[in-house]
Amino acid sequence: MDKIVDLEHFNRMTKILDVHNINYDSMLFEEEGHGFLYLKNVVSFYAELDQFFRKSLNLEPL
Repeated sequence: MDKIVDLEHFNRMTKILDVHNINYDSMLFEEEGHGFLYLKNVVSFYAELDQFFRKSLNLEPL
């Protein structure tokens, strides 16, 4: 549970993006707050971030 940013902010933002047909990527970790506690989630986050940059910048996969 994030005590800094309410999940409702995320829900409103994604709803507006959907209404306007704007593509986006998102990740939610149910057991995390406003940061990372679990190594598995850090690894997942950076793997997705790496894929995002490689796709956006037309870089070769590792």
